[in-house]
Amino acid sequence: MRAVILDGSSGDEMVVPRGAAESTLREAGYEVETVRLRDLNIADCLGCFGCWVRTPGQCVVQDDGAKVAGSFATSEVVVMMTPVVFGGYSYHLKKALDRSISFALPFFKRVHGEVHHPRRYSSDQWLVGIGLLPRRDEAAQKVFSELVRRNSLNFQPVGWSAALVFADEAPQLSSIAVKEALVKAGVGP
Repeated sequence: MRAVILDGSSGDEMVVPRGAAESTLREAGYEVETVRLRDLNIADCLGCFGCWVRTPGQCVVQDDGAKVAGSFATSEVVVMMTPVVFGGYSYHLKKALDRSISFALPFFKRVHGEVHHPRRYSSDQWLVGIGLLPRRDEAAQKVFSELVRRNSLNFQPVGWSAALVFADEAPQLSSIAVKEALVKAGVGP
């Protein structure tokens, strides 16, 4: 069983939650790959849909994004870690997620009354989003949780969850929040 942690941080602000995710996943029997997105050369999505029509399932841009997409597609658990920026993902994580459009087929289906693309790959996956805020902020927390929920509709995982950790709180609370999010998604010990 494989798990990938996509770390969208710009510095070391995600060290504690990342460590909690790594240890919890290993304890649950997963082989864990941690990808520090800031250290990779990942271009922005061109929006060309070449991954749908010219090179099905593969982005036409040749960079480190292909390695990240491969790790994402072959892992049962995907943990997205990011400082929350305007309620959303960091630039590093957003670029990687934008490039994952190749995981969808260029057809449509209804999911809970909405139109979405079916998955290209049929493997079961679990999705967990962990956001970091400087302090508790109810509005930002709601926006981030809704973003992860909406992404779960697109990625269609077996289970998903979103959690927030706060820079102004004790590191132990961050570890607990991460472990609880993994358990809620269905992947914790």
